[in-house]
Amino acid sequence: MGTDRLVFAYEHRYRVLDDVQVRVTKDRNILLVGVDPDKNEFRSFRVDRIQGRIKHVPKPRSAGQS
Repeated sequence: MGTDRLVFAYEHRYRVLDDVQVRVTKDRNILLVGVDPDKNEFRSFRVDRIQGRIKHVPKPRSAGQS
C-alpha cells in the first residue's frame, strides 16, 4: 500500500482517501476512487464536485511500521 493520501472538501465536508486512482466514466466524468481510512470503505468522488484544492499529505505511520 502507498504512503500518501488525499484530503479535499466535498459536499461541505472534508474527505480523506488512501490508495487513490483516477478513473473516467463512460459519461466522461472524472472520478477519484480509493479507500476512506476512517470507515475502511471504498469510495468515489467526482472531481468536478470537489470544492477548493486537493491536498496531498503523508499517511500517519501505523504501529509496526518502521
